[in-house]
Amino acid sequence: MSGAVEKMPPLDPGPRARRSKPFSCYGCLLRCFAILGILVIAAILFFLGMAGYDLAKNKTKSPHFALYQNETWAQVLNHSAVVRPLVSHEDTFDILATVWLRGDEIEQTVHRESLLADRRKDESVSSDEEVRPMMWTLASNMYGDNVWTRIGKRPTKEEDDLVEHILFSEIILKDVRLRDKNLHAQIPISLPLSVFLEKKLASDYLRASFVLLPSTKDLAAVRNFSTWRPEYVQQTNWRARPSRNSNTRRLIDEAIDSFAITTPLLEFHPFPNPCEDALKTAGVENLVQKQKKNHPFVLTRTHLRILDETHLFNLDAYNQFHDNLRNTSCGLGYIGEDGQRGPPHRSICELERSYTSVGTMETRLELEIPNENDEIEIQWAYAPYLNVAPHASGILDIKPLPINRINCSEHDSYTSALLPTLEPSLQNDTMEFIWHVSLTGRTPGKMRFSDTFSFPPVVNVSMSEAEKWDNHVSFERSNAIRGHHLNPDSHIRRRMVASFFEGLFITIYVFALPVYLWRLPSTVGLSIRSLYIQAMVGILTIVVPVVKTTWEMKKVETWFSLLWGFSLSLMLGFDGLVALKTSTRMEFGPNPRVKGFIKLPIRFAEATHLERASARVDGRSSWTFIVALIASCFALFFFVDLGSYSLFPSLRPPSDDIPPLIERIMKSLNDSVTINSLILQIIMNFRSHTFAGMYKFTTWLYLAANLLAFLANFKALFGNISDPGFNAEDIWQTIVAAVLVWQASSLPSPKFDQEDEHEN
Repeated sequence: MSGAVEKMPPLDPGPRARRSKPFSCYGCLLRCFAILGILVIAAILFFLGMAGYDLAKNKTKSPHFALYQNETWAQVLNHSAVVRPLVSHEDTFDILATVWLRGDEIEQTVHRESLLADRRKDESVSSDEEVRPMMWTLASNMYGDNVWTRIGKRPTKEEDDLVEHILFSEIILKDVRLRDKNLHAQIPISLPLSVFLEKKLASDYLRASFVLLPSTKDLAAVRNFSTWRPEYVQQTNWRARPSRNSNTRRLIDEAIDSFAITTPLLEFHPFPNPCEDALKTAGVENLVQKQKKNHPFVLTRTHLRILDETHLFNLDAYNQFHDNLRNTSCGLGYIGEDGQRGPPHRSICELERSYTSVGTMETRLELEIPNENDEIEIQWAYAPYLNVAPHASGILDIKPLPINRINCSEHDSYTSALLPTLEPSLQNDTMEFIWHVSLTGRTPGKMRFSDTFSFPPVVNVSMSEAEKWDNHVSFERSNAIRGHHLNPDSHIRRRMVASFFEGLFITIYVFALPVYLWRLPSTVGLSIRSLYIQAMVGILTIVVPVVKTTWEMKKVETWFSLLWGFSLSLMLGFDGLVALKTSTRMEFGPNPRVKGFIKLPIRFAEATHLERASARVDGRSSWTFIVALIASCFALFFFVDLGSYSLFPSLRPPSDDIPPLIERIMKSLNDSVTINSLILQIIMNFRSHTFAGMYKFTTWLYLAANLLAFLANFKALFGNISDPGFNAEDIWQTIVAAVLVWQASSLPSPKFDQEDEHEN
């Protein structure tokens, strides 16, 4: 044995643990510039917000602010120098609704001839002054209103004294106040359909009129009134004629009718041509599709708004505004080609009768009120402003009339004797529907805001029932922002707030996951195999849509669509790329081991002892078990519609649309991998007695989002269930989220700097 002791080779401690980058002046400088940039952006956003606030303030304040008398009623010394409201906050009023249906052409002709005979008898009118037939033209397809085409000659009362039948006339809302909200009435209507087969059809063939009946005692003090409507238009049928036992009562009735309103209950939208189906069935080339015409639709929902306006107006400023309205109202301001004023008509009045242009200046009432000395004092009052909210009916509220207005035999393609004769006809003699009427008080600012953000609904009869429902729900939410609630038992704003926070929590949870994986200095505590699966699905999410689009691409113009689709796919699959980086311990920077001309700035760090120990714990879940679990979930998601098994029934009809096979495969694969990656991480946390895989606070957000989706199905909190109910997949996700929260609150985070833990 030699005297020299043989030295043993030192133990290999393995690669050092990867740590976060230490503090550096360069990093500090970058952070300072980042903070400075954030401050600059915040300052820009602040000034833009202030500018937007000023713009919104100007847009939402009363457009008649300049006419206000900046005094209260008690401060005014001369009560005859101001205009006060006829209806105050303490007064109540009723709403009388009347539905009018235009008579057919035979009734109109008989009625005109009788009026003309009476006129000849009373006034000895010559034959040259006989009434000429009416001429109509469609002024706007959006509104479907009709105006007179005769220019320079004002139509007589006999020409426009139409025959209209009353389908309904009752007080629908009683004891209403200016500040009342969300009042609703449901009225059954039986609509005869024969008149709608006439070739000349207008939107006011079916109309509704609303008369506001104040209960204020000042109404009896009315001695005169002035309305912005011409006398000819004022003679429109506003309601069933009340009794006129005295001149005083008649004056009050006319004053009340002066601020009544009317609105059409018909709209015209494209509708499938019945001739196309007949030609297609007979095997004849379809040539009639270019001859599609609009079909009449009935509006089954009307939203009324009463202006909550009680300010005093300066009499001189009010009179100037009111007199200008009288001179230009209802088409009087339009000058024809012959240089003469056009004839007025009630349809033009309704188009011009917006809050900004008319408001409470439409009717001025003269009152005789006794003062404290029992002397008669002349006072002035303005009528309450009632109007119909534009675009208040969703796609489910706009129903087509069950009639066929097209004569197929008039088309050139319809020449074969083998084809059936399709002429205008009725499917039923009457149409039964429920007319929904609602009323809400609006302040001047809210009234103007509601008019600014008013958008028409999308009416497309080719939509599926599920698509119509989704479109209607979206329209209902946009109307709730305007203050219009379509149903009294629905709380849309609460639902919107809950949906906002649910989406916010899910967004933070989804975006925080790749940030967590990117910043991890070690893979200790992670389920590497679940990261591999996430990376594979992320890559497929990017590649499959691009390959599909490239395979179907036939035109050069679709290259832009390909680039845009690739960008979206990259965003959707970004978390998979981050999972690939973390699972392979990929780092960006120069790699000294690679030699040659081309050097990729990528290197792969060696696993530490702790990472190898963590991988051995993760390896207890075999690939056979993982593949079987994913395959089982994939088969469940692919062959079983979990959305149809709901814990709470939803009003939404089931969807008939079947997505393409590749989309169904990718969705089922993505859902199964997402839920199983969480399950694998839960198993890893249980075995390692640590919590990893995501930030702890995101587990609470994930659970809160699922609980909000669960609470949204309680009618007591959010009203009717308009969204899909809480289905089996939602229940599964809620259970997983609850387990993650339990682990995050009870397990510690893994340690990355204790190199001797692997010996234990």
